[in-house]
Amino acid sequence: MDAISLAEKADALYQNGKFDEALSFYGKAIELDAKDATLCNRRGLTLCRLGRHEEAIVSFNAALRIDPHYTDAENNKGVVFYKQKRYAQAIEYFDAIITSG
Repeated sequence: MDAISLAEKADALYQNGKFDEALSFYGKAIELDAKDATLCNRRGLTLCRLGRHEEAIVSFNAALRIDPHYTDAENNKGVVFYKQKRYAQAIEYFDAIITSG
């Protein structure tokens, strides 16, 4: 399978609430295409759904290293900070999105 096929499988699993399986497929897709910020972002979303917030932040950071202007990853990182009650950091990311837009 190529990265696109793996990502499509991961997306379907995610939509069906099968987050552990989706995470595995996103990981395999990233192994094949480590320069895809969207894959890193989706992996982060999946980790967030699993309650693995620190790992989600690592994935969002990977997406932002690939594409520093990827607002979805910035927003998602802010959401994780909010869920962790790290409000000042959440506001920092949300403000960055507003001022860059």
